[in-house]
Amino acid sequence: MRRDLYQVEEALQERYQEAGEKIYRHFTGGEGRLMEKDFEEDFTEIERLQAESQRILEELKAGEQK
Repeated sequence: MRRDLYQVEEALQERYQEAGEKIYRHFTGGEGRLMEKDFEEDFTEIERLQAESQRILEELKAGEQK
């Protein structure tokens, strides 16, 4: 189970990085400008991923304390 949580956390970090790169391109104009709607969706996705990452870290810590 712990290994599965680590794999999920790793996948979340990859998605978090991808969303961050989209936002960076939005502000720098790299690879074309993203529409404002896309920016808002990416930012919402980052917030969701942060919450999910925090939940997983708490589960991992709880599992290590057992």
